[in-house]
Amino acid sequence: EIDPSRVKPGGVCLACKSPMHKTLTKQKGLAYLTANFTDAVNMIPEKLRKTGPACIDCHNSSDMTLRTNKLHIENGLKTIGKKNPTRQEMRLIVCGQCHNTYTVPRDANMKVAGDVQLPWSGSRWGAITIENIIKDLLKDSSRLEWKQNVTGFKMPFIRHPEFEMFTNGSIHFNAGLSCADCHMPYKRSGSYKISSHDLASPVKQDFTACAQCHTEGADWLRKQVFTTQERTISLLNRAGYANAVVAKLFEIANNHAAKGGSIDRGLYDRAKDYYMQAFLRLVFISAENSIGFHNSTEAGRVLGDSVAFANRAELLIRKALTDSGIRLPENVNLELNKYLTNRGKNKLNFRREQEFKDPYNNQRYFTTGESKGL
Repeated sequence: EIDPSRVKPGGVCLACKSPMHKTLTKQKGLAYLTANFTDAVNMIPEKLRKTGPACIDCHNSSDMTLRTNKLHIENGLKTIGKKNPTRQEMRLIVCGQCHNTYTVPRDANMKVAGDVQLPWSGSRWGAITIENIIKDLLKDSSRLEWKQNVTGFKMPFIRHPEFEMFTNGSIHFNAGLSCADCHMPYKRSGSYKISSHDLASPVKQDFTACAQCHTEGADWLRKQVFTTQERTISLLNRAGYANAVVAKLFEIANNHAAKGGSIDRGLYDRAKDYYMQAFLRLVFISAENSIGFHNSTEAGRVLGDSVAFANRAELLIRKALTDSGIRLPENVNLELNKYLTNRGKNKLNFRREQEFKDPYNNQRYFTTGESKGL
């Protein structure tokens, strides 16, 4: 069952969900892209309506060579000046058709105004950086797709940026590997050597793909992966709570202003700019599905910068509030129970066993149990 909020934009949501998206976009344009999701699905030939990513998304039907079937990746590659990719690079690009971050352009009324776009301006092949992505997303108000309730700020989305993360100078990218080398290891089918299309994490495949280069064994490999991910989770905790504190301080500032109180707009706006930089870096890593493993050094860098931007934002908004005569506690109550209860259509509640805790148990020094508000 699809949560209704996931398909609110309409036909544009099918960009990576149907092999017919490119064809329908060319044939029907905005009539398809802006249509109610169900209506857009009904524009697909009936026998293909339940077809997700298909062979034709990645392969030419005539000779099975690799190809793309998504306008957004084709436009994105033009943006970064990538021409004539090699076969090995195509083994990256076909996965990058969907495993990337994108934005849905909006009009003045926040209605869908076109097909999905990749925020890659200013970047290049092998260096699609978070700095350039943020700059691209913030340059145009039509890219501010949602409003954060706590702060009231309009914000852009960042979605599953695996392609950007992996290709930005990761150790495996620099070694010449593609997504398929790790997630689609070769296997034998009769006398043929083919790539497995049982797409999964190498962890779930007992590190068969990794063993082609790493001879240390599955236990050693498992330790390397989980250690990398634990360090990323620790930093995600640090950055997440640092951002949450700033958001709650903005809530206090907004409530103060709503009651007629004055606040230094210069400090407020500077704090907002720092917070936006912090938050988008946090979301970039948390939305990327490898928990740091695709590019561990970049994950650490981005999260470290998120903490730094959040700390600067906190300093500025605290000063603005104290200058306005507001006494603030040392530990801000995050009221997490308010945001983790009755979520979405199915009214989901917080479950402690699903919490990602700091594996090194250091977050307790920065966020007390009481201040979490759970």
